[in-house]
Amino acid sequence: MSTPWGKALDQANIVRASFNDLDRTVIKATRHKLRIPKEKHVRKLIIYTHERLGPIGDLYQSLLKRMEQPDWIIVLKTLIVFHRVLSGGNIRFLEDLTHRGNVFPLARFTDMTSTQAHQQSVFIRRYSSYLEEKVFAFREMRQEFDKDTFSSKGLSIEQLLNRIPKMQRQFDALLATHVEEVCDNIITINAFELLLKDSFKMYCNLNDAVLNILGM
Repeated sequence: MSTPWGKALDQANIVRASFNDLDRTVIKATRHKLRIPKEKHVRKLIIYTHERLGPIGDLYQSLLKRMEQPDWIIVLKTLIVFHRVLSGGNIRFLEDLTHRGNVFPLARFTDMTSTQAHQQSVFIRRYSSYLEEKVFAFREMRQEFDKDTFSSKGLSIEQLLNRIPKMQRQFDALLATHVEEVCDNIITINAFELLLKDSFKMYCNLNDAVLNILGM
């Protein structure tokens, strides 16, 4: 998608969302601009998950609308916002996602407007697969393997043998996000920074789980 068209589409979306603060914040966080999501908008969405008392699914619906755009910049920034909210938001947001089917419907996403857009589309598909795997792991185990709060201490060998394959599957999905020649812009670099943080935590947690089995 061309930059002028992307900007015009975003402006139209902002006008339509002018009476909905949540939609407006999501659009501003994922605008068609080659820069990372503004921190003030991301923080506002994270705070929303902590302060929201009722159902929290409206945030997913707002983000889903952005994932449906045929523009790699908007979609990639939306995945980054998802990642940030999953990392810093209330656990209720992740719990809400576990009750949905395909949370990230991007398996066939393709932006063919340029060579860069095509390369970024490959990364987007793999990045969304990793986030989907994260949701799936929590749906099955009710634990976040990429968080410092996860611990395998005190678990029986049966529990460990049940968890390790799921940890490995999520870790493999993370490693699969590597795509040659996509780190040519600040948005993708930001996404890889988030993935790198997850990889350190997951590696440590997976390593501890294996060591605990060997020590039994």
